Amino acid sequence: MERLHSHMLYLAHGSEVLGHETFAMRIFYIRETVMELLRMIEGNRVQYGVPILGGIRPRAELDQMKINSIREGIDFVEEKNK
Repeated sequence: MERLHSHMLYLAHGSEVLGHETFAMRIFYIRETVMELLRMIEGNRVQYGVPILGGIRPRAELDQMKINSIREGIDFVEEKNK
């Protein structure tokens, strides 16, 4: 997921620099879904291993609703990247 997010960032930025702003915005829209998936799984969108006062943050506590959301998000990203 991290690699997918970073490649989409580079692709969107390169497209914007070359003048393809519509394509860049579409890539940023899809990337936003990937970032939300990372937030659901890791608890943060950018820095995943952030320490907290009083110890470490527990690993992702995924209930069935979150698992279904993650699957829907992955399906959305796969569909848009075909």
